[in-house]
Amino acid sequence: MKKQIVLLCLMAFLLTPSSVVVPGVMTARIVQGKSISIQTHVVTQYSVAARYNVIGLLAHNTLAGAEFNQMRVGMRVYVMTGGRVEVFRVSEIRRYQALDLHRFMDLTTGKRLTDVELFRLVYMGERHVTFQTCIANGKDLAWGRLFVIAVPDLEGVIR
Repeated sequence: MKKQIVLLCLMAFLLTPSSVVVPGVMTARIVQGKSISIQTHVVTQYSVAARYNVIGLLAHNTLAGAEFNQMRVGMRVYVMTGGRVEVFRVSEIRRYQALDLHRFMDLTTGKRLTDVELFRLVYMGERHVTFQTCIANGKDLAWGRLFVIAVPDLEGVIR
């Protein structure tokens, strides 16, 4: 029984992302939790996204999420998991206005999506990283949502 517990702890360590680096933009510790971290330089892994083999990283727009706005398409993202580093490259940045809790409007195209459609778009598919934070508008700190999506960068693989 004791060996099984040690093995499970080791597997969790090896499979759970521990930190993320976007050179020139941010370095953050990744924590697991039921609510978004209120610490600086800390992002929370979205456990629902992990079910789809996606690394979902959430942060408040007044904390680490403010740094998400500085990311640009083409930037590299390094995710440390156990003893290895996964390399990704920012491929797209999406911005949405929250019309209500369940409906969103793409700020580029004007297309309207339900929360389920938006979830599928940013948190499902091939392995990738999705950074999510809120977009503030005036005093409304949760007026919209920002998603920065990074896909595996095979040229930058660190072994």
